[in-house]
Amino acid sequence: MSKDELFVTCDGITIEIYSVFGDWTHLCSILINPSQKTPRRATINNSALTKNLRGPHLVLKDSVSGRIATWDIKQGTRLSSYTQRIFGDVHVAICSAMSKDGNLIAVAAENHGQFYTEATAPSGMRFKVEKTLASAIVHDRRKNLPIVAVTVSDKNGHVIQRIAIRLPLVCDRYSATFVGECSYLVLSLKGLLIVWKTPTSPQDTFTIQLVHIVEFVMDWKVCPHQQLYGYEPIRKTVCEARSLADPLPRGSGSEFQFMQGFVYLQDFKNAGDFAWEEIIQYFGKYINLCRPGAFSDTNIIHHFCSRWKAETHSATVQIWRDILAHPTTRWIPRTDEHPEAFELAKVFIDYCIRQAKLEKDAHFLLPIRQCLQQLTDPKRPYSEVTQELFRELAYLPARERNHILERHSIVHPFEFRLQFWKPNLRGLHQDLDQVLQLTLAPTVNPPKNNFTRNFYLATFDMLWFKTDAYLASSDDLLKSKGGKDGFSWRTALGSLFMHISRLNHNSTVECHPFELETLDNPAIAALVEYKWNTIGLQFWLLRFLAQFVYYILVLVGVFMQIYHYDNESAVNGIFIAIIVFSSVFLWLEFVQMIKGEASVYNLIDLPAFAFPLAGSILQLVWSDLSAQNTLLSFSVLFIFLHFGGRYDQVSNGFSNNDVGFHLMMAVFFFFTVIIVLNVLI
Repeated sequence: MSKDELFVTCDGITIEIYSVFGDWTHLCSILINPSQKTPRRATINNSALTKNLRGPHLVLKDSVSGRIATWDIKQGTRLSSYTQRIFGDVHVAICSAMSKDGNLIAVAAENHGQFYTEATAPSGMRFKVEKTLASAIVHDRRKNLPIVAVTVSDKNGHVIQRIAIRLPLVCDRYSATFVGECSYLVLSLKGLLIVWKTPTSPQDTFTIQLVHIVEFVMDWKVCPHQQLYGYEPIRKTVCEARSLADPLPRGSGSEFQFMQGFVYLQDFKNAGDFAWEEIIQYFGKYINLCRPGAFSDTNIIHHFCSRWKAETHSATVQIWRDILAHPTTRWIPRTDEHPEAFELAKVFIDYCIRQAKLEKDAHFLLPIRQCLQQLTDPKRPYSEVTQELFRELAYLPARERNHILERHSIVHPFEFRLQFWKPNLRGLHQDLDQVLQLTLAPTVNPPKNNFTRNFYLATFDMLWFKTDAYLASSDDLLKSKGGKDGFSWRTALGSLFMHISRLNHNSTVECHPFELETLDNPAIAALVEYKWNTIGLQFWLLRFLAQFVYYILVLVGVFMQIYHYDNESAVNGIFIAIIVFSSVFLWLEFVQMIKGEASVYNLIDLPAFAFPLAGSILQLVWSDLSAQNTLLSFSVLFIFLHFGGRYDQVSNGFSNNDVGFHLMMAVFFFFTVIIVLNVLI
């Protein structure tokens, strides 16, 4: 044991020095810093002292702010002090690093590593980063925002590009430096790290390589292998290691920091057009990130929704509106390219349906409504998901049962009654299969005690999708507090006729390309029944009766030709009526042919109305009724073929016990044979 050997202890506040030669003797006490009294700081100081005591001297932070003092350990006296250069709000390290012989002292200041604000890449391109302030409008107020400006120039000093990144107001401490042979620009903010990949040619630009949060201050370094290392400055240990070539996290802790980085980016809404565009593309790059067991339940959208806050609502809405509206963003990706990513859609769909049934609120289905068109497309490989989705949508419990019982209108099948203009009011207990419509007017004496069945909701988006974007956004899923007071099928038929009679009309709704298995659904059956009972039957019946009258008129005209009926006024009236009916139907068929897909039925539809129209005009122009009867006679054949096709749309054929259908087909064939024989004779 050397007589110069000393025993040094430290409790984080005071350094006690003892001589251990012979008897233990307390030599002196050195006060480190009275303000540092936490156990954690004491542990760190003891560890640093153990590593750095290499000689008779010790460098400590002086009591005067910004000064460093050198102490003689044995004498316990301060030998000298000097002012350490300080940038902003910094904390000088408690202990300095000593050389092995104790003759050299390396004074370390936390956060004062070398920042490469100017660098030259191996390609010869020069980079320069500057920090400044610039005025900007934030929430209708002008404020000074910190800006990081980067200038790129060529070998001759000519500026190639210049970008400016506005930082949020919360960034009171930030730094920027080039690392990795000027391959990356590291922007370190308070609690956030953004790594930008620098351009390698004049045609390239800066792109975001990695964004993630940091929980404490770190020093960052990039090795030649593109590995990013984060060093804790006091412990001097590697706390973060990330490959910039593959920035995806590998552990649960890194995964959270990676996900939380996206949340922090919403604060950069005033960063400028260039920076905001790169942020949107960075989101689009990882929006469908899916790894089995790691990201299935923690994708970006789920992470955002679970951390929604009222104070950041506007920023969240803005960034997601821009992300999903960007042409390069695809959520969810193509199944044939990334089949595993569709698991995200399943998670999202299950959540919406589960919450809709749990809270009895159909508004949770709004996101699914917009996807039904793609999901029902038989050309896409979603058939199993579609079948399961429609089965789960079949029974959605209705909210506020008493409200529905007190305000409802029963939609029942059409009935032929003498007083058809009066509504047919019924009670709930008088129908077996009820399809209800909410109304504003309360129901008179609703039989609540006689009705115990459950109510379920169904949305018409299960049948079709709206082609007009404005109608799709403004239409509500279901009026939970009431609907229209009444429904007038007369007004609806008039509006429908005016709509379909326009040559340039656009379809407001288009049915989903259903498969037959999907249509076997009680919710779809209720929707179809509702539409058929409210307007479908009336529209078909009106169209059928109008064409039936038209067929009778043509048949009467033909018989007048055959038997040479001499009443000219009656004959002219028949032909004028045929011209009016055939003109209307011919125009509707022409519009249908233009708007609809080409079909072989148009070869029958158009002549069925064109021939009688031309024949009737000839009969009115020519005075001799028997002179030009061939065209009108031949038109009867097309008329009855068209008539048979119209009626066959309602019935499936001779396989059922529909007496009306059999009788109508017998009459049809009877008249067809008579007319064909008349034409041949």
